[in-house]
This record gives sequence, C-alpha cells and structure tokens, in this order.
Amino acid sequence: SIRSHAPASVVVPTVVLLERARQLNRAGLDGAAEMALFVSAGGIVLESFGPSEAIRSARLAPLDAPSWSRLARDAMIAGHVSEGDVLWTANPRDFMELGIPRTQLVDVTRL
Repeated sequence: SIRSHAPASVVVPTVVLLERARQLNRAGLDGAAEMALFVSAGGIVLESFGPSEAIRSARLAPLDAPSWSRLARDAMIAGHVSEGDVLWTANPRDFMELGIPRTQLVDVTRL
C-alpha cells in the first residue's frame, strides 16, 4: 500500500499528475517530461486511482450535474484523502465543499 511509506512521504494521486501535465501542455511545455522530472527529482510516490479511491470519491461526489462538472476532478483527488492525511491545494473551498475537513487542508496560496 502507498500509505505504508514513511509518514512524511509525499503522495501524489495520478489524477493530479494528469491535471498538471495537461496544464503544462496548454502552456506550450512538454507536460510529460516536466512531470517525470518532478516525480523522479522529488522522490514522489504516485498513487493510482483504484477501487477504494473510487468508492471514497463516489461518497464525496456531488449529486447534481452542475456541481459534478465543476468538482469531478477534485472529487477524484479527494478520494485519496484518508484520516490523518493532509491535502495541499490552491482550492481549499472546493475540497471543503466535498467534505474534506479544513484541518486536513493546506492552502498553498497562503504559503
């Protein structure tokens, strides 16, 4: 299990890797190369989106279509957050809307 790594390990859901690579591609950069370097240089552990994450995501996911359209990727990321985990994000409000407690969120825009 990914969670068996050292407590201070950095775990990145693969859906986050996808989202960031897409943003880099949109900015004209090679998103795949940039993210591969980030993962290897940072000692990052990638966590796949498996059945337990999907089930947690479904419990957190909004039921109405407009909210789902806006929060679908965040719901998939939130599905990786377990008790005791801390999620670093630039959008804490979205994750609070999905039910992640404020105490488990770090707003990176305030660092």
